[in-house]
Amino acid sequence: SGRCVFLDVLQSKATQEGTSKSLINDAEIGALESVVRKLRRRGFDHKDVKVIAFYEAQRKLAKATLPEGFEIFTVDSAQGREKEIVIVLTTTNSPGSFFTDEKRVNVALSRHKEALIVLGSSKALMNAEPWQSVLHNYFFHLTYKK
Repeated sequence: SGRCVFLDVLQSKATQEGTSKSLINDAEIGALESVVRKLRRRGFDHKDVKVIAFYEAQRKLAKATLPEGFEIFTVDSAQGREKEIVIVLTTTNSPGSFFTDEKRVNVALSRHKEALIVLGSSKALMNAEPWQSVLHNYFFHLTYKK
């Protein structure tokens, strides 16, 4: 249901946060800020938008970056919660089993009512199932460059 947009974040580079295996991606956070600014200019506010991150460290970085009031979850805590607009932060540039797990991908991609915006690296996502099929068949593609 609704519109689906894939925003290819050019210069996307994921790095490990400290000693944890969780990843952060500064370029993706820049793209997130840009998307949120555009949504706010179009009359949407934090009550309409939910952000879902695949990695806890990226969730924390998004929470620290966005204005207060935005709901920001990891995929594992997002189940059962829907919003008009959902923004998914994929973060990685080399998908592993955690990232390509079909149940996780399904949860991330099924929480929106009006629009779904996936931010990520096309190099990583277009070489991994189920992402390759989903993005190829259902999404309008745009690019973001800082």
